[in-house]
Amino acid sequence: MDLLLTELSAKLIGLLIQLALAAVLFIIINAFTRFAQRAVERLVRRARSDVAGPLSLALSRIISVGGFVLAGSTALAIMGVNLTALMAGLGLTSVALGFALKDTVEQAITGTLLLIQRPFKIGDLIEVENVEGVVVDIAIRTTNLRTADGIHVLVPNNKVWQGVVRNKSYFPGRRFSFTLGINYENDLPTTHRVLLNAVRGTPGVLANPEPTVSFEAFDPTTIRVVIRYWASSANTDLDTIASLQTAVTRNVIDLARAENIRMPISIQLPPAADAA
Repeated sequence: MDLLLTELSAKLIGLLIQLALAAVLFIIINAFTRFAQRAVERLVRRARSDVAGPLSLALSRIISVGGFVLAGSTALAIMGVNLTALMAGLGLTSVALGFALKDTVEQAITGTLLLIQRPFKIGDLIEVENVEGVVVDIAIRTTNLRTADGIHVLVPNNKVWQGVVRNKSYFPGRRFSFTLGINYENDLPTTHRVLLNAVRGTPGVLANPEPTVSFEAFDPTTIRVVIRYWASSANTDLDTIASLQTAVTRNVIDLARAENIRMPISIQLPPAADAA
C-alpha cells in the first residue's frame, strides 16, 4: 500500500511539475508574442504612417494567432500529449473546418497583402466590382467604400485582390470629357477659341495639362466636337466632381451662345440677350 501511495505521489508530483513548466512556457511565449506585436506596430508606423493602423492590426492578429498556436502546442508537448496522434485524430474535423473557413482565411490574407502592396489607400476614389466609392477602411476581411449615394459597401478582399481596380486618385490629375455637335456653317477657328476659353475659364479646371477641343468626326448634320479637361484627383467628393462638370458645361453653353456658335436645330441655343 505504501509503495502504491509513493508511486501515485511521484506521478502527481511529476504531473504538477509538467503543468507548472507548461504554464511558465505558455506565459513566456505569450509575453514574447506581445513584445513582437508592439515591435511590429512601431516599425509599421515609422515606415508607412498612412496605413499604420490597419497594417499593424493585420500583422498583430497574425502574430497573436501564431503565438497562441506555438504556446499551446509547446505546452501540450511538455505535458506528454502526442501532437501527431492528436492532429491525426482531428484530421476530419480539421478538413471540415478548413473548408468552412477557406473564404475567411483567404480574405484575411488578401487584406494583409492589400495593406502591404497599397494599390490604394484610405480616402482614394476607386471602382471595383462595378462599385465606385471612396475607401473608408481596409479591414482584415473587407474593403469598405462610401458611394456617392452615401451607401456603405463592403467588398470582400479576395474579390478586390483578384478583380480589376480602377484607382481614380492614384495620379495627381484626372481627365474628363464630353461631346457636342456644331453646325457646319460655324467658323472652326473661332469655335475652337471660344470653346477652349470657356473650359479654361472654369474654376477647378487645371491649366496643366491643358484642356483640349478637337473636331473629331463629320456626322450627317453636325461636326462632332470633343472637349477634354483635367481636374485634381485629390478631390474625391463625387458631388463636387459633378458640380465641376456642370460648371464646365454651363460655361461652354453660355459663351457659345454669346459668340453665336450655332448648334443643331434640336438643341439650338437661344441668342444671347446682348446679341445683335
